[in-house]
Amino acid sequence: VSLSGTGVAPTPTDSGDVSFGSVAVGTTAGPSTVTITNGSTFAPLHIGSLVKIGANPTNFAIANELLECDGRGGTCTFEVTFSPTSVASFNDTVLVPNDSVTDPSLTVALDGDGVVASITSNGPISFTNVPIGTVGGPTTVTLTNTSTDAALHIGNLQQVGADSSLFSI
Repeated sequence: VSLSGTGVAPTPTDSGDVSFGSVAVGTTAGPSTVTITNGSTFAPLHIGSLVKIGANPTNFAIANELLECDGRGGTCTFEVTFSPTSVASFNDTVLVPNDSVTDPSLTVALDGDGVVASITSNGPISFTNVPIGTVGGPTTVTLTNTSTDAALHIGNLQQVGADSSLFSI
């Protein structure tokens, strides 16, 4: 009796690299879902623990990782978030170890830019020739966010400086 056969192995692919674009410093973008697909309909794909292996591991976080694909030809997912801590470009890589013979170290690149709002005003404001004991006319101060990448949030306005008691907001 002669026996023959063909060995099969899982064939993993990923949904692609993740680019978060411009994200305001101190906030979190995402989650963005990464899908790992087992292209083999014959061999199951087993995935080990995901590892961040790049230069900026603290700026990216992995969440909701499903470490075993749903059977042959199945998919599994994990989510990634990005939290920039400064104005800079960040990148990292997620290593997806698996039991594939063809690609046992699948990687997913991550990148994003930390940005902040940029503010300009129509100041300085000058009050000229205001008689002592009178009040100068109101003047409008305009604040403009010149950044197209980050929202500007203005809190409580405060008067500061040596003569701040002579002015009111």
